[in-house]
Amino acid sequence: MKKILQSLIFFLAGVLSVQAQTLLGTIPGGGPPGKETIIKFTLTNAVPVLSTIGPKRVNKLQSLSFTARATDSDRPASVLMFTLAHPSSGNFPAGATITSAGVFSWIPNAAQGSATYRVIIRVSNFNNTDEEEIEISVAEASKSVKSAMISQVVSEDGGGLSGGGVNTVPSFTKGADQLIAEDAGAQTVSSWASAISAGSAGESGQTLTFTSTNNNNSLFSVQPAIASNGTLTYTGATNAVGIATVTVVLNDNGGTANGGINQSAPQTFTITITAGSVINTVPSFTKGTDQVISE
Repeated sequence: MKKILQSLIFFLAGVLSVQAQTLLGTIPGGGPPGKETIIKFTLTNAVPVLSTIGPKRVNKLQSLSFTARATDSDRPASVLMFTLAHPSSGNFPAGATITSAGVFSWIPNAAQGSATYRVIIRVSNFNNTDEEEIEISVAEASKSVKSAMISQVVSEDGGGLSGGGVNTVPSFTKGADQLIAEDAGAQTVSSWASAISAGSAGESGQTLTFTSTNNNNSLFSVQPAIASNGTLTYTGATNAVGIATVTVVLNDNGGTANGGINQSAPQTFTITITAGSVINTVPSFTKGTDQVISE
């Protein structure tokens, strides 16, 4: 009976959202024969305690991440939830997030450098909360960080490499659909892809590569591939006929920092392999001379 009462108390302590509540209960047959035993106990929902976080410092374009922690004296302990809130004054760090488990994350963008921000980190268990308002100082990147960014990030405005730039999307123009005869051997189509671009003018030094996939691999003994200069190559499998849809994407090595885009939109084309040794072409003939006969 004692274990049953303990389990009941722990269950109610976990679900009640009140500061304190006194409960009365009776247990039939709990006392002498024909009597009821009256039990009195108090449940509490204590305020969670947020561990001190303190001020933080980060360079712009760099990641700031930490885990907020809190304790709770309820037994069994209540579920704690972490959230962010705007302070009454000061700049809120736009883009900052925190998970329900307390993991804070923020990457200040180029426009958020050389400034101070304030944010409230709050923990709650039902209707009780604790919070701390912290200050985050964002500094300009150090020389070493700037050098690393200059070597990896390309300016969006085409003005060359820049610590605050964003990699722009590469692009190309696809070539024509392909039609060959069965067992035609290795195929090479020069300049199949044209107008190949890394993006803005300042990205011309990037390395470009094509990736290709298709929905009919068994049609080929050598799968379709496109070289960085746009040359298409492939070889049909022996005695294979059919159609394959090929999907092509152009990639660059400029990265995706700060919202950059390092691959083009996918484009598709078809490769058709027909039965027989030659492709059926339009028939032709040469007409004879006009004819004149006697009546």
